Amino acid sequence: MKIAIILATVLATAFGTKLQYGFPSFQYSPFTGRVVGGKEAPAHAAPYIVSLQFLGSHFCGGSIIADKYVLTAAHCLAYPSLLVSAVAGLHNVGGTSGSQSRSVSKQTQHSKYGGDVGPYDIGIITLSKAFDFNDKIQPVALPASGVIHSGSATLYGWGSTSTTSTASMPKLLQTVTKPIIEYSACEAHLGGPGASPLADTNICTGPLTGGISACSGDSGGPLVQENGGKLEIIGVVSWGYIPCGSVDAPSVYTRVSAYIDWIKERI
Repeated sequence: MKIAIILATVLATAFGTKLQYGFPSFQYSPFTGRVVGGKEAPAHAAPYIVSLQFLGSHFCGGSIIADKYVLTAAHCLAYPSLLVSAVAGLHNVGGTSGSQSRSVSKQTQHSKYGGDVGPYDIGIITLSKAFDFNDKIQPVALPASGVIHSGSATLYGWGSTSTTSTASMPKLLQTVTKPIIEYSACEAHLGGPGASPLADTNICTGPLTGGISACSGDSGGPLVQENGGKLEIIGVVSWGYIPCGSVDAPSVYTRVSAYIDWIKERI
């Protein structure tokens, strides 16, 4: 991972932005914000999204994939389970009527995840008690194994709205639809094979013209796409560039279809 950090510094110099592993928002604040360049989502438009909270403060997103299981980024599994809760049914992350909070009994990182920027940034949270599903709290479908996605996809999160190095954290769930960048094009844009922490198990989204991005607090949250009339979680927010929404700075996600067997073995 030392190499990844060095490469991150090189990329930061090349692009005038700072490469940051994930978009964690490990701050003691009861509020988080929105996707950069996004808009407020309709209330409960993403009934599968959860706020992962440390001592009651949001720090990462996650997605319900079964009544007792939440899919997130490995780098979000940074706190002891005893101090973490998963809250579903939120629109205002500071508190929404009808939301459900669950304590965490187990956190599972992919065994090959090495920390910092890199592949295998995926994890599963096992809840101490199942969520009670209703119209505001529902699981999201998994994609077929190995699928390579194209077109556009939609991001939901409570991440920072800021396009500077200082986070700005409003309260309400935000959303934006973003174009998927073909892997080879993303890799080439980041300097070619080996020049960045990008792996073929990632998905990149643009636009590279700037102004739209995942950001601090979005880590672990869902990138979804409709397939055959149902929404599937195709990506988990992993890493990107600070300031968020910079020109020539893609958002990078863990591609869920690369880990279907791993997920199914654990839920």
